[in-house]
Amino acid sequence: MTQLAMADAIGKLLDISIRNALEDIPVDNLWVVKEIANFSKQRTERAVILTVATHHFKIFITIDFDISQCRDFIKNVLFTAKETFDDNVFNDYILELGNSICGVFKRELGKSLPALGMSTPNFLSRESINYITSFDLDKSQCRKITYKEQVAFFVNAYFISNSDNEIVVNLIEEDDVDAGELELF
Repeated sequence: MTQLAMADAIGKLLDISIRNALEDIPVDNLWVVKEIANFSKQRTERAVILTVATHHFKIFITIDFDISQCRDFIKNVLFTAKETFDDNVFNDYILELGNSICGVFKRELGKSLPALGMSTPNFLSRESINYITSFDLDKSQCRKITYKEQVAFFVNAYFISNSDNEIVVNLIEEDDVDAGELELF
């Protein structure tokens, strides 16, 4: 188990969340997750936003994407023919991806900090998401997800503390987990 200050744990939690959300994708591991230093230089059209919050902090999770590039990724993931792939399929998939990433993030964080709230995903324009940077951010992390060497989307986490209290997170490394047999009652 590793103890980290909340701001330092954001990147690790984001990596765990993305990896768990993408591990069930049946596309022969042709996707790559890479940390990038500055998201502001990226050009995207839309975003999905979710929050994880408590009275101590807020974390905004965004999935930023260019519609055409993200559509190609989702079509490959779903193995959907062009004729049956419409805006509803696209929207459902990207919203559920947001739910999955943010849900894992909340679950992992909840191991150390109970009583967390999580929002439902919403679509926003990129300009609306830019408003987040007007807050006094304690930490931000960005990951670029590529599929077949093409950008599919970006996942960002923005941490804003509501207090001066240091928040400590216990991250359980996969090697530390002692999984036994399932008992049936």
